Amino acid sequence: MIRLMVLSLLVATLATTGRTQTSRPAVDESRVRELVRALDARDFETREDAIRELRALGAGVRPLIVKLKDEASVEARIRLDNLLEDLGGSGADIDVELKTRTVDILLEQATIADALELLERKTGFSFAPSAELDPRRIVDLELRKVSPFAALDAFSEVIGQRWTQDYGSGQIRFYRSAPGSTPVVSYLGPFRFSLDSVNLNSSLVFGGEVRSNCYLQGRIDIEPRADVLGVFLQPELVEVRDDQGRDLVPDAPHSTAFQPAGARRNFHFNLRFDQPSPGAETLASVKARLQVVVPKRYDDLTLPIGQDPDLRVETVDSVLKFRSQQAVGPNRRIELRIDRRVPKTGGDRPVEVPYETIEVTTAEGALLLPLGPVQRIKSEGYEILRFDVSGTGGELRSIFLRSLVAIDSRAVEIEFSDVPLP
Repeated sequence: MIRLMVLSLLVATLATTGRTQTSRPAVDESRVRELVRALDARDFETREDAIRELRALGAGVRPLIVKLKDEASVEARIRLDNLLEDLGGSGADIDVELKTRTVDILLEQATIADALELLERKTGFSFAPSAELDPRRIVDLELRKVSPFAALDAFSEVIGQRWTQDYGSGQIRFYRSAPGSTPVVSYLGPFRFSLDSVNLNSSLVFGGEVRSNCYLQGRIDIEPRADVLGVFLQPELVEVRDDQGRDLVPDAPHSTAFQPAGARRNFHFNLRFDQPSPGAETLASVKARLQVVVPKRYDDLTLPIGQDPDLRVETVDSVLKFRSQQAVGPNRRIELRIDRRVPKTGGDRPVEVPYETIEVTTAEGALLLPLGPVQRIKSEGYEILRFDVSGTGGELRSIFLRSLVAIDSRAVEIEFSDVPLP
């Protein structure tokens, strides 16, 4: 493992400015009715405030607005028709901008417990309990306009530990590591790229052939709030040149496989290159391209739960029906049937990228989220979505489902320069 002297990255980064995948409150029907009535108010500002608040509720309010539109006045119906066009829905693409998010972290004589609370609130990270951290220990930290990952690294340095993201939960876990070289890190957008080592070695294979093995090894971390559905590993080497001018890109064909993100927010990469020239001291240029999959369109469906067993909600891309519910210990198991178009990615060997957000609302207005991942059961032309929610009592009022129906692929260009060779 070595320390790199110079590292530069050029990366297309991601921040969704449209609808996000985070849980949102259930639609308050009485409030929506009040806002629709306010569209007939004499005062212009009252009408404008009402339409702004309705628009802020997002596409999940579409079914209720369609229902109330028939009861509204002519002027209100015109405003609601315009609003429905603005909200889009099944056919509205998400507008993805490329920009960097920064935070300020100011801690003066703060306990570690308070510091973790502030980091969680500012960055969106969730921290796993750590027996090695004294929550009463006092720390100081002043950071301005840094990336969330830079803030996390700075805090780790203050407490003398390193961190990793758990595979299943995505939580940040602190640990003590053996002394060694510190990786070179770059923070841009929702990504943290760390280059951990450059390895040069040779191996003797059967037949007496000596084979050189040269690798750049590192890790990609993704912010928990970033709308990244997955990555293709390994990255594609575009250029590798040593300081003698030799081209080191291997002739072997480049192969990748799609790795879904979900709760997993870190990936290791391993870039193989040819043996450098004798006497070479650095890799003058290393360029790689990483393909990242992001959402392009979601289908928002709100299914009211009633006595009608054939009740369903339908859009251009999806048909959602309530199937069953039953008590399973202290929880309630729900099954939905959905006919939908699941987007695929992967070129010659396409793989499906199913993704959905589900929110269950009770008759009392409580919002319930699935406990753990949603189980998908494929059948003839449709899927069964099975999941558990907490509690068994009370009636269900509605189920909101945001289903992924279209995706996009973005190229992340990574560039390293003057990388010392061991």
